[in-house]
Amino acid sequence: MTTCPIGRGDLTGYKVKGCRCRPCKDAASAQQRRWTRQVGYHGHLTITGDDADKVRDRIAALQGLGWTLAQIAELAGCAPSTLSNVLNGRKNPHRDTARGIDHAWDVLTGRNHGMTRNPLAGRGNQHTRRRAA
Repeated sequence: MTTCPIGRGDLTGYKVKGCRCRPCKDAASAQQRRWTRQVGYHGHLTITGDDADKVRDRIAALQGLGWTLAQIAELAGCAPSTLSNVLNGRKNPHRDTARGIDHAWDVLTGRNHGMTRNPLAGRGNQHTRRRAA
């Protein structure tokens, strides 16, 4: 049984309810240690700055080519709402989401062997060259 006056004794008690009893403080400290360790091992999991802008630009470019958020999200391995939030700047993309969008970009623009809307996308005008006489 916890000695927390509000009966929580966890991170929510500390952060949301404002309880500063020992069990709530310990839970908050443990969460901070986990987060610091994760960042130390793997780096930050979200992408910011120019890299986030590149991801947003790719989503917008794919939409400009006629692909829907649902189609892009299916190839990126995430939800369409995630792409919408990233595109509209409400949140920064997760590292895995950015990798998925890069994969979708490669597939949908013909830079990868996969499904493409235009079979000549990304290949230049190799079929319109004239032979030298």
